[in-house]
Amino acid sequence: MPRKSFVIAATISLLLAGFPSASNAQSLPVCTISGTPQSDRLVGTSGNDVICAGNGNDTIFGLGGSDIIHGGPGNDRISGGDGSDELFGEAGTDFVDGGAGADDISGSDGNDSLFGGLGEDELSAGVGNDTVFGDGGADLIRGDAGADAIQGGTGDDLIDGGAGRDSIRTGVGADNCS
Repeated sequence: MPRKSFVIAATISLLLAGFPSASNAQSLPVCTISGTPQSDRLVGTSGNDVICAGNGNDTIFGLGGSDIIHGGPGNDRISGGDGSDELFGEAGTDFVDGGAGADDISGSDGNDSLFGGLGEDELSAGVGNDTVFGDGGADLIRGDAGADAIQGGTGDDLIDGGAGRDSIRTGVGADNCS
């Protein structure tokens, strides 16, 4: 008797804990550019990209647009380029540069180097001995556990060194430090 094959189409709804109804659920971004488990060189487009690098020591360029970039585990070099980007270094010792635009930059675990660039940026160092430079604009800078070296740059910055013995340098502007 011959086997028959069927194609079944389905829609799956996922409600996250803490969301009482589907109207409050948020969709997860779909990667438009994906890396491999090896060390990759990934380049975005002039539009809005979602780049997911995966494992390995990756080099990632967002170029233009408002990009979302996940470095994944490994020692990554991430450049957001122009646009308001969300950049996630994730596990490893990462170098993350937001470029122009109001960027949200997270280092996660490891001894990371985070650079805000021009624009009002939010930089979160994560656990490790990190180097964080806000550059131009009124930035929100957060250290975490570890001996972080933080510099606000120009603009009215809000700087929180977090736990650990940090070095904080303010720049031109009315900075607030804790």
